[in-house]
Amino acid sequence: MGGGLTKRRRLVQYLQVVSSALLLWAAFPEVDLWFLSFPALALLLGALDDVRPLRGAWYASLWCMIFFLCHIPWMITATGTLMPWIVLSLAQAFFLAWFGAFFAASGTWKWCRSVGGEALVATVLWVGIEQLRARIPFGGFPWAKLAYAQVDSPLIVLAPIGGEVLVSGVVIFLAVLVRKAFQLHSNLSPWWRLTLLGVVAVGLGAPAFWHLPTEQQDGSVRLAVVQGNVEIPGAETFAQAGKVTGNHIRETERFLAEDRPVDLIIWGEDSVDRDPMQNSEIARRVREVADEAGVPILVGFQELVEEGRYNWSGVWYPLTGLAGQKYAKQHPVPWGEYVPFRALSEWLATEAAAVSVDMIAADNLPLLTVRLSDGRTLPLAVGICFEVADESIINDGVAAGGEIIVIPTNNFHFEATTESTQQLQMARFRAAEFSRSTVQASTNGVSGIIRPDGGILKQSQKQVADVLYGEVPLRTELTPAARAGQWPAWGSMAVTLVFGFTSLIAAAVRKKRHAAWP
Repeated sequence: MGGGLTKRRRLVQYLQVVSSALLLWAAFPEVDLWFLSFPALALLLGALDDVRPLRGAWYASLWCMIFFLCHIPWMITATGTLMPWIVLSLAQAFFLAWFGAFFAASGTWKWCRSVGGEALVATVLWVGIEQLRARIPFGGFPWAKLAYAQVDSPLIVLAPIGGEVLVSGVVIFLAVLVRKAFQLHSNLSPWWRLTLLGVVAVGLGAPAFWHLPTEQQDGSVRLAVVQGNVEIPGAETFAQAGKVTGNHIRETERFLAEDRPVDLIIWGEDSVDRDPMQNSEIARRVREVADEAGVPILVGFQELVEEGRYNWSGVWYPLTGLAGQKYAKQHPVPWGEYVPFRALSEWLATEAAAVSVDMIAADNLPLLTVRLSDGRTLPLAVGICFEVADESIINDGVAAGGEIIVIPTNNFHFEATTESTQQLQMARFRAAEFSRSTVQASTNGVSGIIRPDGGILKQSQKQVADVLYGEVPLRTELTPAARAGQWPAWGSMAVTLVFGFTSLIAAAVRKKRHAAWP
């Protein structure tokens, strides 16, 4: 745009950035207006049109900072201070800054300034950056991907085809078309604008006639998901040996008194609040309720070892006790379950000091095979808590034979915030992505039983004791997304980095030659 933008144009761009961030926030829980994703992204892309890479980076990072500050205020509740909330939002803004710079720099290529070219470039760059920030640093922060907000939209039917990459990509592609259709200063004719809106309508409307399968492929299983509750303040509750375990035992006994037929009982992460392999009293109490139930109980507990601690999910059988096969968390949460740069971290966040023993990342297959009382074996794909956001872990469990997905979680740090509902949204996406019935079993957040199409069969409230009961289909067929694994994600990251930096270099050379900015 030659010598720069007018103050009025800059003001409009800032309004677009702020409005976009707030609209996208409202697309996620607990507002859940998924359709706002499209105008939100259209506004952001409008602000990035015809700006130089540095300003594009600034606008995108500012947008991201506003969005994440609104999206993850539960960080304040979990850590006891503002600093981690701000630092994590800044870290995400760093990644989105590259999207803004790359997208702005792509304008140096003539083909990228066409409607189709801009839609393609925005799609590839957004998805690539989204996948990159989900992996680095410290395992990344795979929260708030565009795909997750689409669990109630028609686009969810694309999840089993291409997973997060495809669904996020279609969202941003359609957002570009919305942007072009309503762009004020454009050479597009009214007919072209109507055509673009027609494409958007078809893109959103056609999938509504396509229904994901929910039928049984290997029978069904009757589940009881026990949310025993953790009274707030949670740290004080967990400090009382056997308190949380007792809550889960009480709710399990209440369910058993109803005499409903059940094949498997599922408790949440840390539902057994002391290591039953070391604490004989805790082991006795769990053994008694398992024997009374007469069916296996999936339990969660932590084991202290010399190097730190493991976060286990294991199966407790009536009469025989805890099985030898267990699953330990692979992706501990930095600053939540282990503390990088401990001295600095403890100064920044009071809660970091409470993590006195770091959790160890285990190298094990996320699969548990449960022997049901009727003689069947049931393979479970397992991801503990935040691992629901790690697509690769759930994919590994499903590809290894998991016929349902189970997410044991412990949300007491987050109290009544949106963290657990955001997590449930991701569990719903995984269900549709891998065509598996899915269970989120929380100690006191939100628990849910989810159908293979992502629909909710049963859901609990926050911070209450409850038991969810339901019969869900078992499925064995692998979706295209499961078969593709992480190749689409790695491909999108590679293309983004190569194209993005090539565009930045080309833009710098063009500027040096005093070429007019397109």
